[in-house]
Amino acid sequence: MKPQPSPVSRIPSSNNLSKAVRADYDVRKPISCLSFQHEHRLAAVGCLNELKILRVDRNASISELCSYTSATPKALVNDVCWSNDERKYVAVAYSTGEIKVVSVGAASVPSTDPIMQVKYENPINRVTWHPSDSHLIASADNKGCLRLYDIRTNNSNNLVYNTRFINNQVRNTRDIQFNSFHVDLFAAVAD
Repeated sequence: MKPQPSPVSRIPSSNNLSKAVRADYDVRKPISCLSFQHEHRLAAVGCLNELKILRVDRNASISELCSYTSATPKALVNDVCWSNDERKYVAVAYSTGEIKVVSVGAASVPSTDPIMQVKYENPINRVTWHPSDSHLIASADNKGCLRLYDIRTNNSNNLVYNTRFINNQVRNTRDIQFNSFHVDLFAAVAD
């Protein structure tokens, strides 16, 4: 039987492979997604209807800093993604069609009021931050809708771009990612 990988492992540098560090943490719930902050000290974990923020220390200890439970009944976390700048923002995609951007803040306690919140009728499968404009996030849902939002506006005017997958086909869009080298391009994959 092949051994299972640990929930969190640090891959050692290539010149020091003998000093790998392993750290485990049990959130006691099924985990659907994981995202590390750009400094790799904090992890956002989606488990059922809850967003958990974990701190991973250099000595391989993991501690739970806080959690944020959705007020919407039956809302399951489908994806989480840290902002790619120094802000401690986490975008959360829900099975109920909601997207929320919450601030973990300096005290590592998520704000009860999201910075941005939108709701659609279809489950949101993925969210991702734009690689060079830290105010933009993109989403993909299970009916082929690809959207781009500006988080500075928390109202109906925050939708910057909206399109469907190939030729307006309704397909379950699994993922969306920006091109890091040509930031005006993105790719999406669907069933």
